[in-house]
Amino acid sequence: MGRQSSRSRLIISVAVALIALAAAPVAAQQTSVTAGVNVRFLSGTFGSDQTTDLLYAPAVLRLESGRFEAAAYFPYLAIDNGTVAPSQGGFVPMRGTLTNAPSAGMSMSSNASGTTGGMMGGGPVGGVNVPVGSSASPATSLVTNQSGLGDIVASAGYRIVDDAIAGVQVVLNGRIKVPTASATRGLGTGKADIGATGTIRKQVGGGWFYAEAGYLFIGDPDDVDLRNAALWGFGGVRRLTDRVSLLLSAYGNTALLAEFAAPIEAGAGVSIRAGRTTLTIVPTVGLSDASPRYAVNVGLSTDVFRR
Repeated sequence: MGRQSSRSRLIISVAVALIALAAAPVAAQQTSVTAGVNVRFLSGTFGSDQTTDLLYAPAVLRLESGRFEAAAYFPYLAIDNGTVAPSQGGFVPMRGTLTNAPSAGMSMSSNASGTTGGMMGGGPVGGVNVPVGSSASPATSLVTNQSGLGDIVASAGYRIVDDAIAGVQVVLNGRIKVPTASATRGLGTGKADIGATGTIRKQVGGGWFYAEAGYLFIGDPDDVDLRNAALWGFGGVRRLTDRVSLLLSAYGNTALLAEFAAPIEAGAGVSIRAGRTTLTIVPTVGLSDASPRYAVNVGLSTDVFRR
């Protein structure tokens, strides 16, 4: 109870801080607003015997004004044969699906509000059997086939260092996940996540290199105690021509459950700019059981305002 109360106060404090940052006056420098959509298709087993396919497609709105940066993500989510629920710290397995630890993860019966098979539909789906020792009911499906609104994510940051001559930026950023996705349908955990990151960007020749680290407070579903996560990532952008750039990245975080691996992904792709519109295509591969086996990320964005 005390932990939940402390977390609620922390969420409120972060939300107030983000609003204060957004309302603060910024220097009379260039302001831009970018709108777009990112489509991420991924597939993996996530420590189970079942392959999960997931489509995550957020509409994205970004603002840069002076040293201030902000973004908001409004996702559509579709899960096919899903054995995991998405969170900001990766994916949370459903109880009964991990082959090496069937009792670990979110309880599907509690997500179904006490109704047998209420989240997933009645009976096993996709040939998945309840492992021996699982707390899941044999009458409850171990996979979900659902679609709908995902969790809205908002972030706000400030470049405490912005040295154009040295080509160095240092950004402090806070973010919050609003639990708008339905936990009873397996589209989220039903709890808020909040976090903060620090990012260093360095201009190198015709591109950028970046490295970031942060910490994420993960909201606990009613029946499982998730670990908070330390975040990390690095990557780079190398301009090949005036319109085409090469993108490289690797990112991950610590494990949310003792029985589940830490998620790690790495990828490479291209960015193509035509006028005010930019297309990015970045395939990635997962390097642990908690990550998708592979993913394809396609983004399309355009400048709607620049001054």
